[in-house]
Amino acid sequence: MLLLLTCLCSGLPVARGEGQHAGALMTASDGAGGIRLIWVAPDGLAPLAWRLEEESAGRTRVIEDRIPVPADTAGNRDAAQGELLRAGRVLATARLLGDWTLAQAQGVARELHDVPGGERRYRVVPLGADGAALGAAMRGRVVDSRKADPLPPPVQGLKIQAVRGGAELYWQPGQAPRVPPGVAWLVERDGTAVPGSPVLLGERWPAARRAYLDTGVVLETEVHYRVAAVDVFGRAGPWSEASAFIADIAARDPPRNLAAVVAGNDIRLRWAASANTFTSGYVLERSVLRGGPYEALTPRGLERTTTEFVDESATAGTWYFYRLRAMDPRGVLGEPSLPAAARVLPPDLPRPPALRAEVGTSQVTLRWEPLPGVAGYYLQRRPAGAAQWQLLNDPITAEPRYDDTGLPAGGRFEYRLVVVGYDSRESEPGAALSVVLPDTQPPAAPRIVAIEGSGGRARLRFMPAEPLAESARFLVLRGGAADDPGVVIGDPLPGTAREWTDDWVLAGESYWYRLVALDAAGNRSALSPAVSVRIGAGAVPAPAPPQARMVNEPIAGIELRFARRPLVGTVARGQRGPLRPAGLPAGVSGTGWLRGVALGGRERQPTLTGCWPGAQASDDFTAVPREALLAVVPTDGSSTAM
Repeated sequence: MLLLLTCLCSGLPVARGEGQHAGALMTASDGAGGIRLIWVAPDGLAPLAWRLEEESAGRTRVIEDRIPVPADTAGNRDAAQGELLRAGRVLATARLLGDWTLAQAQGVARELHDVPGGERRYRVVPLGADGAALGAAMRGRVVDSRKADPLPPPVQGLKIQAVRGGAELYWQPGQAPRVPPGVAWLVERDGTAVPGSPVLLGERWPAARRAYLDTGVVLETEVHYRVAAVDVFGRAGPWSEASAFIADIAARDPPRNLAAVVAGNDIRLRWAASANTFTSGYVLERSVLRGGPYEALTPRGLERTTTEFVDESATAGTWYFYRLRAMDPRGVLGEPSLPAAARVLPPDLPRPPALRAEVGTSQVTLRWEPLPGVAGYYLQRRPAGAAQWQLLNDPITAEPRYDDTGLPAGGRFEYRLVVVGYDSRESEPGAALSVVLPDTQPPAAPRIVAIEGSGGRARLRFMPAEPLAESARFLVLRGGAADDPGVVIGDPLPGTAREWTDDWVLAGESYWYRLVALDAAGNRSALSPAVSVRIGAGAVPAPAPPQARMVNEPIAGIELRFARRPLVGTVARGQRGPLRPAGLPAGVSGTGWLRGVALGGRERQPTLTGCWPGAQASDDFTAVPREALLAVVPTDGSSTAM
């Protein structure tokens, strides 16, 4: 507190270690023959009067022999020892420094007129009851009545801000001159001094701290303020001015007693109307969460006298939170009220609709008919035969469709639907829908474990890959070389087969065999590694008995006729060029016609496939369904075929 007084009295010496000042005399000239003086007594000194003296040109003269101190002020001199009274004295002294008229009345200030020009110094001497000096005189600085000391500078950053119940003024002092700065501030509103002006603030304060609160301002009006600094001599500096519209902040206070009550399928809201005449209306907001976000339920606003609103758009089962905002005459909204909550009781949830599935190789798209008045759906899945259901979507989906991706080929699953209401209730699960994905995974390739070609036929033994149940059938392929994938021979073998015999081979020829496994869906495995075999000689067939008859020409005798075995060769499907089946001796084809008979299948039933030209033929054998044995009978067109 003592330091505050020290700041107010610029240049006052401070007693070391105790925060006490030794008193001071301050002077200022108006440059026109007038000089003002103001002084502060040292701590602990309570004189009854002061004597004012002037020092000029080496001489001292008394200006005023006795300046009395009012009795109520002097009477407190014996109580100046208490810390509390001392602090009160500091504040009282600060008040004197901010009010020139009061300082003169209290005997600590004087104004001199018509002082001749030239430098001079003044001093004041404290006097006791007997008129004797109580202590050393306090001397001021050198002053010249013809040289004016500067006035306080204008304030900086004047601004006005409307607050609840009035207006706040903010400003900062200007750059202080060399004479003691202003410690008080004149404040006027619309040309009239505000209550408490001049305002005592001191030399400096934080910029964010309010300088003055005007509680007497008329609200909802445009107001003009001006502020000027006043120094310790009562001299005012230049005015700084600003205008602002002072809104009634209280007009935006939210209405009280907001309550929400369910009325059938609606929610009825009631509140107490605002008593502030500047409140122009209300805006009602709604949210499904207490913390928001909120949307305006009445964007066009409600009248100030309105105290009730019915929300007819509430969805059954959903909790709604309501809050109310008041607005001022310019439509500016205030802070919201505390929220009120209500929920319309929902009806029973409908049964889940039937599911429909569109099945792909690794995805199932599920669809269903949408239901009105529900929040969404949960979809559940489980492998066929499993007991535990798995939730596929979280959070719920509002769309009547779900894509279940990344499923294994051939997988078997069950799906069911659960309806979710707006109050988070869940229905009983719907009927399960079974789905089977197509099996596109081929079985593993089988392997030939043994092969032998004795007796004029090829015999194969083979084993399917694990799991054995995936191999439902087998195909046998035969080729004429190691790099020839071959063609399918005979009909498919059943999944239980483990061996196969090829009777349609030629002794002395080499063949390469491969196997392919097929699963129940028809997916084919890769080819098994090729295994070769050379066919050994078979048993020589017994010829048919000859036919004999007696002939007389050209000579008498017996004519024997016997069947000649057809020459046999092989022709592969798609072969082009001159007809020269493998195994036929040169010259057999001749230049005539060859009649070909394809012997297909294990039943060895002949199938006539057509006639082809001889050596010069270029037709291909696309009519032959697989590699076949051809019985070729040469003919020249005139002789009988053998």
